[in-house]
Amino acid sequence: MWKQKVIPDVNVPGYSGGCLAYVDDGINPPNRQPTAQVSWQHAKDMKVAHLHEEPPLHVWVAVYYEILNGPWAGYGHVAWFYSDGVTTQIYDSEFGCGNRSVPYSSGAEMYNYMGWQMRYLGWSEAVDGKQVVAVAKEETQKESVPGSSPQIHNSSHQKGEIEMYLIQIVDTKGPHKGKWYVSNGVSCRYVRTPRMLDNYRNKFGQLNLRVDKMYSSELFKEFPESKIL
Repeated sequence: MWKQKVIPDVNVPGYSGGCLAYVDDGINPPNRQPTAQVSWQHAKDMKVAHLHEEPPLHVWVAVYYEILNGPWAGYGHVAWFYSDGVTTQIYDSEFGCGNRSVPYSSGAEMYNYMGWQMRYLGWSEAVDGKQVVAVAKEETQKESVPGSSPQIHNSSHQKGEIEMYLIQIVDTKGPHKGKWYVSNGVSCRYVRTPRMLDNYRNKFGQLNLRVDKMYSSELFKEFPESKIL
């Protein structure tokens, strides 16, 4: 149902209490807001907010929360969310600043960690003017022509699910030797740190992405180097 437009960089640096800055820095949106609560209102005004709905699977989206007590009451909270239906990972500024070495595995774990009274508000297709996911267009079923083979459509495409995968550069020399990238088939992002690579390779038990090996020349034919995030 949903396709990824932009893969957020969850490995950007952050600071404790700067949840929206951390989320914004992961995608560099055009209309940054002062707080997560204001960002949520902006999403509602732009008709991209999904109030109280569970986030979709197999895509990264921003999830918003209301903080009901403590010094941050009224400021709200926002984080990046990804789930394949089996494991869930939620990244916020506590991961970005190094207070946490792994993402939360559920909203309940995040609530316990924060210690505040919090309420889930919903998820958004965009953050501060930057579209992150979009509705996937259903493939039109071609009419069968007598004597021709039936068209077989991949079920994951029918559901709008895009599988993320790692790309390992196998150049034996040059500036791209040893580099890793992550892609969803639509966009591609450079994996900047060993910690992020460990997460993608299932060191923390959250993700276990398949690995495609290719030369940098092959990668840049598919994803021009100037457009890689």
